[in-house]
Amino acid sequence: MTPLGEDKEQTDTGAPEQSVRQQLAPTQPDYGSADHEALAAEREAAVVIAPDAAPPTRARTGRRPDVRGGRRHARVLAFKVLYEADVARHSPGVVLDRLMQAEPIDPKVAEYARELIGGILRQRAELDATIQERAPAWPLGQMAAVDRTILRLGLYESRYGRAMVPMKVAINEAIELAKMYGGDSSPRFVNGVLGRLGEDRSTAK
Repeated sequence: MTPLGEDKEQTDTGAPEQSVRQQLAPTQPDYGSADHEALAAEREAAVVIAPDAAPPTRARTGRRPDVRGGRRHARVLAFKVLYEADVARHSPGVVLDRLMQAEPIDPKVAEYARELIGGILRQRAELDATIQERAPAWPLGQMAAVDRTILRLGLYESRYGRAMVPMKVAINEAIELAKMYGGDSSPRFVNGVLGRLGEDRSTAK
């Protein structure tokens, strides 16, 4: 696989992302609450899936993370494909082709995104089982689709395949995705679940 450069903190530049044109407006779960059924019902009633099932972009003021190059751009691309496949059951290959036609994408970015997408789809059952062990209070079906997609991505990138990036980097990048696309509680939730997985990994060594 062709390297995409170092994973490091990105500076915020540019205007709000324009590639996500149609947004969802789901009620994100409050992970501090135990009333799972009520939250799930409220979320189902609030979600309206756009035709392309684009992930919701959180309204922000000021600047946004730079996702124009390197692995972060590949992660965002993979996240969008996996999210739409999860929510709307669209073919990942068709979704990826559509997104790549909508904007120019560096071949190295596309290559890494394909590797992430393919690996996560192949390992999804095992990824979900591992996530569920570390978040037993929140069955995957009751998690926000954004959050479970980000957790699969961060876990796969750090622990499966070739262990593509260090666990700390994977957690930080997952948190950035949660800030961009998740609800107010998403960054804390993602950090907590992946952080526990990182602790388990350290203990096992």
